Amino acid sequence: MEEARISTASGTGSALGSSGERDAAGAEPRVVRPRGWAKAVTDVLSPAHFVIALPPVIGWHATYPGRSGLAWGLFCAGLAGGVPYVFVIHAVLRRKVSDIHIRKRQDRYIPILVALGAMGLCLGVLILSSAPRALVALLVSLLSTILVGGVITLRWQISGHAAAAAGSLGICALCFGPWVFLLSPLVVLICAARLVLRDHTFWQLAAGVCLGGVLSPLVMYGLR
Repeated sequence: MEEARISTASGTGSALGSSGERDAAGAEPRVVRPRGWAKAVTDVLSPAHFVIALPPVIGWHATYPGRSGLAWGLFCAGLAGGVPYVFVIHAVLRRKVSDIHIRKRQDRYIPILVALGAMGLCLGVLILSSAPRALVALLVSLLSTILVGGVITLRWQISGHAAAAAGSLGICALCFGPWVFLLSPLVVLICAARLVLRDHTFWQLAAGVCLGGVLSPLVMYGLR
């Protein structure tokens, strides 16, 4: 009887393991455990939300106290940020990608192309319409980061969350001053959440922080 119980428990553990998610490397299955705070951080502070939030903020700052920059920023948020976001949601509903954060590297290629296309179109409209230069610089910096990140993704799963957070922090520091770096713990929090969920390794997160934190503000600084 005792041996039967042990066998049953072992079988249950095996079943749980086989139905669990895979880690960032995709090598071994794992048991899914509740990690509420990490999932909440991942969902709320996702790359798409940064791309949607940045243009209105930067546009408003560029033409304040006028409102034209805010209007252009909202346009960019809808086209450059909203269109790719809606595309991913649609792909999730049709089960073309695993989830809204696209944890599987091989599922990221088409959404990245859609994001690049939407941003490229938005950038073209901005240039032809003589929109605020700060928004043009912002779009080019975002395009550059996504393009480089997309190339890296062909071989390695660099963290988009870390790149978006660090890049946004650097861009806002350029526009609003160094006090923005007081928000750096948010970047650490995002990276910690991704580690807890096992969606990325430490080095994938570090590479994302370096990519976004260096490339995005550097391009922004050169063009604004």
